[in-house]
Amino acid sequence: MMQSSLAERLRVLRARRGLGLVEAAEGIGIDRQTLRRLERGDGHPYFPTLRKISAFYGVPVEELIVAEEEPAPLGEGPLRSVRAELLDALGHEYIALPVKTNMRDAEGMSLGELLIRVGYIAAERDYLISLKPSEFEDPRAAKAEIRRLRRNFLPTIMELAEIAKRKHGAEVPVDQLTAKAS
Repeated sequence: MMQSSLAERLRVLRARRGLGLVEAAEGIGIDRQTLRRLERGDGHPYFPTLRKISAFYGVPVEELIVAEEEPAPLGEGPLRSVRAELLDALGHEYIALPVKTNMRDAEGMSLGELLIRVGYIAAERDYLISLKPSEFEDPRAAKAEIRRLRRNFLPTIMELAEIAKRKHGAEVPVDQLTAKAS
């Protein structure tokens, strides 16, 4: 499937099966309003919901959540402000890195280092949730950047968990980490 937003991917999958919104929602096991909201891009599903969608459409979860875009370089303006806020508050901004960069880094990490990276990214996601776009010079652009960075969380955590399992035989508690990733 070509790289696009989760909302678009969900609409395409449903259209390919020739299903109406109600039929698809019932097949997935969620309510119609939830599916409509997801297909409009008005939110992101919790991990258990992603699993249901994945099973119903017969596609891997990773295909549903692939990162939509690479982060913009740290420059001037509102993008700089949001990422600078992460750096100032937490001292790192791993969530802003492209998923591929986090994966490349993780391949050379010990299990301890990998779990620390997972913890940092979860802390960054939680901090992003607490940010108020209205406190930035350009609230609209800040809101868009916060959303984009939060969307990077799930694919990054999923890939890091896969590397931990493959390289170290360790399970990362993805369900616990993604419970707040809506």
